[in-house]
Amino acid sequence: MTIYQLLNEKNNLTTIVKLIRNKIILDSTVLQHISIYDSFYQMEGSKNQRYKNLGLEYNLHYKTIQKIILKLNKNAK
Repeated sequence: MTIYQLLNEKNNLTTIVKLIRNKIILDSTVLQHISIYDSFYQMEGSKNQRYKNLGLEYNLHYKTIQKIILKLNKNAK
């Protein structure tokens, strides 16, 4: 199971959203990272082009997008 699969499980995602809404977790980047990951695999083109396109869309450096994708593709411990 990858980190993305762990985070994107229905119960886990619902819990994360509830924690953010109740201001228990103030950082909502987890949801942004899931959205970036989903968009990355829905896009067409080379990996580098997808990194750059998402970087422009999310106002992040393309290397940051690459790190997010690599991180979420790692196996969960």
